[in-house]
Amino acid sequence: MQCFNHHDHAAVATCKACHKGVCPDCARENEAGISCDNDACANGAEQTATVMRMSAQAIARRSSWRSPSVLGGMLAGICITAMGGFLMIGGDKAGGPLIALMGIGLIGMAMSMKFRRSR
Repeated sequence: MQCFNHHDHAAVATCKACHKGVCPDCARENEAGISCDNDACANGAEQTATVMRMSAQAIARRSSWRSPSVLGGMLAGICITAMGGFLMIGGDKAGGPLIALMGIGLIGMAMSMKFRRSR
């Protein structure tokens, strides 16, 4: 690829704003990476980088409680714990407590997934 402005120079990068090839004489390095040396492209590339950074921060702040794996794990844990409780009420002294402990463990695993994701 050749430089958009200097057709006899090889392009070393592509402008992040207009996507044209730029040679070392035309390239401007900024927060977004490489852009053309004109202010319009440099400002456009920096605005794009700002929007992308803000989007990434918003995604990181989004609550991981709504994640299907966390909610599903907690719901399954609650159901299994309740089933163990019903078995204990029905007189099952061996299987009921074991099933209830498995459910509690599943709830704990789902909660640990939430806290690992929120860091």
